[in-house]
Amino acid sequence: MSDRLPLLGETFAVELANSDHRTGHEERDFLAASDDIAAWFARAPAADGIVVPAPLSPEVAAAVRGIRDATRLFLTETVDGHRASTRADAAALLHREARRAAGHLALDIDGARTWRLHHEGDVDDVFRAAVACRCILFLGGDDADRVQRCARPACPMLFVRRHRARRFCEDTCAHSVRQARYYRRHTSAT
Repeated sequence: MSDRLPLLGETFAVELANSDHRTGHEERDFLAASDDIAAWFARAPAADGIVVPAPLSPEVAAAVRGIRDATRLFLTETVDGHRASTRADAAALLHREARRAAGHLALDIDGARTWRLHHEGDVDDVFRAAVACRCILFLGGDDADRVQRCARPACPMLFVRRHRARRFCEDTCAHSVRQARYYRRHTSAT
């Protein structure tokens, strides 16, 4: 993880969803305050190109947490294999935020030819729309079905499973599980 922020090098929507560690094992919201949001966006490689308004108003900060929560709901719904009763509300929130600024696709011809989503308008609205659109693009794509929860029981992290053997979000979780298994084997033998 990157300097105590839960950053795994995943796609934007997964990284954003992982900023919420309010589970039964850990109670930490890495986007709890405006300064936290600015720090997260500055450190997250997947957030490259998204301009965070300064200062970040409490309303915009709350909107980003709402987008994150809606995205996490859809991702955990896929992982857990059940439909959330609030999925219509979550989708409505994402759609509402995505419509806050006019957007269009732009061809990026510097380096490898790629496309990017470009928004225009008020800086707060552009920020909210850019965050929501990146999440919607991921949730509607093929990789959303490959999102998994880390196999370490105390870990709330999600990741995109790109290899069928991957079970953990990062090596430290895999190592922790191996250590626990080793300890159980050797203490039960005595």
